[in-house]
Amino acid sequence: MSENHNDLTPHSNTEATTTNGQMLQLLHILDSAFPIGGYTHSFGMETFIQDEAITNEHELVEYLSSYLTNSVATGDALFVQEAYQRASQSELEQLIELDHRCHAFKITEEARKGSAMMGRQFIKTVTPLLEDAQFVTFRERLKQKQIDGHYPVVFGMYTSLLGVSVDVAVSTFLYSSMNSLITNAVRAIPLGQQAGVRTVHAMFPLISELTKTIQGQTIEDIANNALLIDISSMNHQFLRSRLFIS
Repeated sequence: MSENHNDLTPHSNTEATTTNGQMLQLLHILDSAFPIGGYTHSFGMETFIQDEAITNEHELVEYLSSYLTNSVATGDALFVQEAYQRASQSELEQLIELDHRCHAFKITEEARKGSAMMGRQFIKTVTPLLEDAQFVTFRERLKQKQIDGHYPVVFGMYTSLLGVSVDVAVSTFLYSSMNSLITNAVRAIPLGQQAGVRTVHAMFPLISELTKTIQGQTIEDIANNALLIDISSMNHQFLRSRLFIS
């Protein structure tokens, strides 16, 4: 079959220009209705809301800026980038080791469970849509409980096999991490829909900046600079009432 700009066949190319077909697939997996369970997790944010540390739009922007900068960009986004690179070289064993490392990096039980739950659901949902032996084998290892299938790792694999560029993979992961929390904050604080839209827009410059920073780093640069968020995640189970799992 000849190549064209609407080809939906996954292929890996770190320098690729994203085609219309690839963009449609990205929009599909980033849609809030895509069934991976992001809407059920707050990753500690609900604790901040109930403690009245996040009560309005301004405070939400401040929280998200810290969350992306000190947690996602120094942790999960680097796992996305590394998984992308390993998948592009068909290094399955390195991807499995990366999944183990991602599991060890998450120091709170709720963060580990949330990441693995979303990753497993992502694999289950996209495997029928992606004809790639590497991805199928990774899922088999998951069924055999040899790995946990953390979301950043499988997201990096999928975007690499899809053939979008690595910067697109990282930036869309940052966007997805931010957008799901905003959707949940609109319900939990609560905020109006317009405030949610403004908050999403306000985060775009930071996402672009962090994407550039991450490109100059490797998996050896992973760090946890968001201990208060981790503490809030651990305290989440003790809240009087909860809207979210984590």
